[in-house]
Amino acid sequence: PGLGFFGALVVGLCQALALAPGVRRSGSTCSGAMICGIDREEAFRFSFILSIPAVAGAVFLQVLALVRAGTLTAGMPLGPLLTGFVLAMAGGFLALRLLERLVVPGRLAWFAAYCFVAALAGFIFFSIVC
Repeated sequence: PGLGFFGALVVGLCQALALAPGVRRSGSTCSGAMICGIDREEAFRFSFILSIPAVAGAVFLQVLALVRAGTLTAGMPLGPLLTGFVLAMAGGFLALRLLERLVVPGRLAWFAAYCFVAALAGFIFFSIVC
């Protein structure tokens, strides 16, 4: 059946929620898609396909800022940049595969408990230190 207009609007609003600190774009869009009736695997895949324009836009803006600041110049060696790009992309794909193995079968309860404990520990730590 697909998302339809209302479903696409819900997922888009969920993606916009990621502008708030601590809200992950992928988690909010997956949740939004599942709320709209999309199964877990399709929601996972759709969320990461949806990330392509957001990531491409962020890369473009970052490169533009580096060029304007004079940090990225025409004489810069491309080898280290390309190596970093390829390694980051490979690490990202590996992380996505591992995440897919958790999300699709629905084994997120332990991860959610870990996130809760980590957030609570961080809150307590920064409340005391800051």
